[in-house]
Amino acid sequence: MGAETATLCAHVADLCRFASRRGIPRFTVFLDEGAQAAVENAARRADCRRMWYGGYEHASRRLLGLFPQEQEPSAGDFPVVALRTEIPKGFTLTHRDFLGAALALGIKREVVGDILITEEFAVLFALPQAKQLLEQELRLVGRAGVRFEETDAAGIQYTQRFEESQKSVASLRLDAVTAALLNCARSEAAGRIEQGLVSVDGFQEGKGTRLLQGGERIAVRGVGKFLVEADGSVTRKGRQRILIKRFV
Repeated sequence: MGAETATLCAHVADLCRFASRRGIPRFTVFLDEGAQAAVENAARRADCRRMWYGGYEHASRRLLGLFPQEQEPSAGDFPVVALRTEIPKGFTLTHRDFLGAALALGIKREVVGDILITEEFAVLFALPQAKQLLEQELRLVGRAGVRFEETDAAGIQYTQRFEESQKSVASLRLDAVTAALLNCARSEAAGRIEQGLVSVDGFQEGKGTRLLQGGERIAVRGVGKFLVEADGSVTRKGRQRILIKRFV
């Protein structure tokens, strides 16, 4: 574990103790999937009631909320704001365009979460301390004029797009499913898992023997993110049928 990760885990342990002793929930900044795995282990060891949330379902960058044992965690408790802007007609903007424009204002990366982009609009998730600056100062992304305003995250009409394919696997072990995702040998998939390149539902998984249930989100570093669905049906040869949805 690197020094930066160790410091982050120690900070989470402190937040756990504060939430337990003072009865007040505490939250991290936005964390990427690698940091989420380390922090989850730290929170588990501290036996703290917790919840992950990044502003919407399937968020990649998320906050960890640490809650008193008597409080039921809720997405509404999280200090996440959703800021929306229309995209002018004739412009095609990317995630890099929006993130670069935000960071150019001096905003730190951990203050910004996911950025959802459609042809008509974009939604940027951020911590409250960045809200005023983004609303008042972020006026240009690429060459397109923009204007961010806070919106209700629950009312965002955003449909995640997927590329779908159907395959069969010998079992729902993670190494077998990962091999199907990557169209590679099972041994190669197992190697990627052992190297820490595969995460399940946002948390790094180190063992290919883990059995999946279906419905998990699997990310392979450098390749992409997938949803894997399984309804229990099998082929004539007894192999498990799975539906693979690749995030696009």
